[in-house]
Amino acid sequence: DLSVRSQQTEIMDDPQSDTDKLFDTLRSFRLINRLFSRMNTLIRKYIYKDILRRNLTSVTLVDLGAGSGDFAVDFVKWSRKSGISVRVICLDSDPRVVSFGKENTAKYSEISYVCKDVLSIDLKLYKPDYIVSNHFIHHLANDQIVQVIKKSFESAKYGMLFNDLRRSKISFLLYFLISHSVT
Repeated sequence: DLSVRSQQTEIMDDPQSDTDKLFDTLRSFRLINRLFSRMNTLIRKYIYKDILRRNLTSVTLVDLGAGSGDFAVDFVKWSRKSGISVRVICLDSDPRVVSFGKENTAKYSEISYVCKDVLSIDLKLYKPDYIVSNHFIHHLANDQIVQVIKKSFESAKYGMLFNDLRRSKISFLLYFLISHSVT
């Protein structure tokens, strides 16, 4: 029943889940995000434009539930082309995901990973200009979503951008087909 938000823990959130399958899932997200996530479009439309409008030369971005760091890499590439100094802090609570993300982003000194639960960390410590999140908040309980958004609003100097999924039968089918063709 897709009319009600699921409160079940996702398999990938289980610390006992199979690590190889988790890494396969993270790898499949690269293609899935490129094809279906509007995150890069939204970042261009709101974050990049705001950075340029403010004439910022240095930016700190915090990515909540950053996973493999694909969006952090895209942000760094854009920033390098634009001559903007950036620092990207990728937060994820799963040490396996953090390890995978560090390996995936190793060529980018601007990116660092922190293995912490977003609910237990003071985001203000990072002095973020922007806080972003892609397909992360659906992993949280309803009351936790409110906490994360409030905490982000209080911490981000210029803005925050949350993009999440909309579950549907077609999205489940497409995810199944793509994830099984990639792995």
